[in-house]
Amino acid sequence: MYRQVDGIAMGSPLGPTLANIFVGFQEKLVFDRFLKPVCYLHYVNDIFVMCSSCTEAEELLEQLNLLYSVSTFTMEGEVNDSLPFLDVLIERSGMSFTTSIYRKPTFTVQYISCVSFSPKIRKLNLIKTLVHRPLLICSNTKLDAELQSITEILLANGYPLHVIQICMRDKILTFKGGTFVGLRNVPYM
Repeated sequence: MYRQVDGIAMGSPLGPTLANIFVGFQEKLVFDRFLKPVCYLHYVNDIFVMCSSCTEAEELLEQLNLLYSVSTFTMEGEVNDSLPFLDVLIERSGMSFTTSIYRKPTFTVQYISCVSFSPKIRKLNLIKTLVHRPLLICSNTKLDAELQSITEILLANGYPLHVIQICMRDKILTFKGGTFVGLRNVPYM
C-alpha cells in the first residue's frame, strides 16, 4: 500500500506540464529577489544556466533550494569546456559555443535490426528520426561527423548503405524545404 502525499504520479500525462508550471513558479520567486543570470533556460526540471562567476551560480543554486524543501536542485559544471544538457553536448571555445548530440556512456548503439520482423515503414522512419535530431541540434561544424556516426550505427544494425543514404538525403531535403525522391519502391531486403 502506498499513499502519495506530494507531487504527481510518475508516468502521468500531466506530469511534465505540472513540473514545468512548478519550476516556472520557482523561477519567478527567485528572480524577484535575485539577479537573473546571463542565460537561463529550462525544460521541465532540467535547467541550463550561464552565470558571470562560480559564486553567482552557487548563490542561485542556494536560492532555488531554499524555496521548496521536498525538491533539491543539484549543479553540474562544465568539464573540459563542455557540458551535456538533455541530449545536447554544448562545447565552449572562447566566446562561442558549438552543439552536437550527447549520448550517455551506457549507449549501446542498438536499434531495431534491419532484418527484424517489423514493418518496413518503421525501419525507414528510424533512419529519418535519427537524422532529424542532429539537423535540429548540431552546429554546422559538427553535423557531418554526426551523420557519419549515424551511418555507422545503422550499418552495425544491418541497414544497407544505399537505403541509409536515400533516407538521409530525403530527410535533409525535406528539412530544408526541398522535395524528396520517395522511398516506397526502394528494394533493400
